[in-house]
Amino acid sequence: MKKTFAALLAAVLVVTALCACLTVSAATTNVAKGKSYTISQQFRQSTETWTWDDNAPIAYPDDGGELTDGKFAGEDSGYGDDAWIGFHGGAPEYVNELGYSYMRVDLGEVYALTELKLYVGSSKLGSGITAPTTVEFYVSEDGKSYTGLGELTPADTTETAIVEVAQTVDVSARYVEIRIKREGNWMFVTEFEAYADTAGGSNNGGDKSDDKSDDKTGETSTPSESTPSDDKVQTGDSSVLFFALLAMVSVAGVCVAVRHGRKESLNG
Repeated sequence: MKKTFAALLAAVLVVTALCACLTVSAATTNVAKGKSYTISQQFRQSTETWTWDDNAPIAYPDDGGELTDGKFAGEDSGYGDDAWIGFHGGAPEYVNELGYSYMRVDLGEVYALTELKLYVGSSKLGSGITAPTTVEFYVSEDGKSYTGLGELTPADTTETAIVEVAQTVDVSARYVEIRIKREGNWMFVTEFEAYADTAGGSNNGGDKSDDKSDDKTGETSTPSESTPSDDKVQTGDSSVLFFALLAMVSVAGVCVAVRHGRKESLNG
């Protein structure tokens, strides 16, 4: 009975160690945190007519970094929460030129991206605000030629002020452009995240955060159909080695237990 238990225990240790190794190798990091970006024209709203006014201040402005600072608006917040920034489908650039509002993020170097997330405001914010009609991620390695990954339709809700728009991807990119649409009304955004498997480093082998390129959208392919989370902690190679050694020790334990069991059977 004891030898059987010992063998089973050793086998469990082997499985646990192998699973740990797989978990470590799959660790991802939010590589967009703290990165620079530009956004499209924000709405200058008259406090008298509540329409566009060239001389009015920007309503719900961005401070230049709050969409990648890792800080979210509250799930029960109103549209006055400083962590929200506002886009409007009635802005002249939206209506007369682009047909969408955008955010363009420079990740600093090319990464093998695994997931993209945008956190937008919902109907819970009130005053006729809803989640955007569509959200679409575009990616680029050079900041000039972008590829669309397909339109996503956020699921609006009145239960929480934040709606997570997430897309699993398998692309290499340094630049990410997010396009949001909702004609004629407000769209609120609180944070953007881009996850990458950074255990093996980035795709270009070095930090090129000082490398500058044109921040504009180039040719794009035809898009195909297609609660805030903490950064997933990156684990280094030393942890992988530790768990690999643990697995080897466990395997050795199984062998010893089995040999001991056979010896007892022969002696018996």
